[in-house]
Amino acid sequence: MILKSNGSVLAAAALLGGVIATAGAVHATSIGVQFKETGNGDTVELNNSVSTIGPVQNLTAGFGSYAQNNWNEVAGSGSSSYSTSSPISLSGTTVTLSISNAHKFNQANGVTSVNNGGSGSTASPTANEVLLSGGLENDSGGTPTTIEFQNVAAGTYNLVLYTAFQGNGSYAGAVGFSVNGGADTYIVEQDGAAFYPNDTFVTNPTTNVGDLSTGSVSNYLLFNNVSPVNGNITITYGKYASGTVANDGNGNAVDAVQLSSVPEPASLALLALGGLGLIPLRRKNQTPA
Repeated sequence: MILKSNGSVLAAAALLGGVIATAGAVHATSIGVQFKETGNGDTVELNNSVSTIGPVQNLTAGFGSYAQNNWNEVAGSGSSSYSTSSPISLSGTTVTLSISNAHKFNQANGVTSVNNGGSGSTASPTANEVLLSGGLENDSGGTPTTIEFQNVAAGTYNLVLYTAFQGNGSYAGAVGFSVNGGADTYIVEQDGAAFYPNDTFVTNPTTNVGDLSTGSVSNYLLFNNVSPVNGNITITYGKYASGTVANDGNGNAVDAVQLSSVPEPASLALLALGGLGLIPLRRKNQTPA
């Protein structure tokens, strides 16, 4: 009897551990925003049809377990500075997006219109190539660009920034990112064209701008356990010069931003109670030895 009871406890514990592990790996809610240039003949096309990664598309794109569909698209001119006159509503949520001090929208040379041709253009890009095919650029005289999620519910979130610069294969610019006014995290942005056709996400962040080198490129950054301040999560970014990484007049870009909720401890506690409830049920159904 005792051995059987212990077996029940062990089985329930193992089941509970698996449930909690699974719950921790799931992002309950994810809001994604992709930036793209309009005009100049640089529309992105997927299989010869104009593509937007948005609610009307069933394209799953993003880094690892953060891959999602239903990306919101924010598009604008490639020839003028940009700030939102009013917050942008994001589909399916009360969260809005505000942008200030952006230099312009830019388009990757690696994925351009198949009718337009272009250096290194891809006729049938993957969803991730489309995701990193445009960016919101900052080269506005050193003034940081701000991207802000507003009306964010209290809680804990993981923030993913997709950061490939939309250049021609030769750019290696240093950029610093800050979240909610915190210390800068620095990277060297990978040129957008280098993302194709490898379709590989890499990141090499540092908190010391002096550590940057042209060989340490990144095309995404992950900030874990971010909480809103007065309902807002604020991202600022601007370019830097460091050693062999030149502040060469080119801008730095954010291709997409993604906000994913982290399951609260209370939710895991409920799962724990459910798992422990299996133990007395198992004992009740046992046949005495």
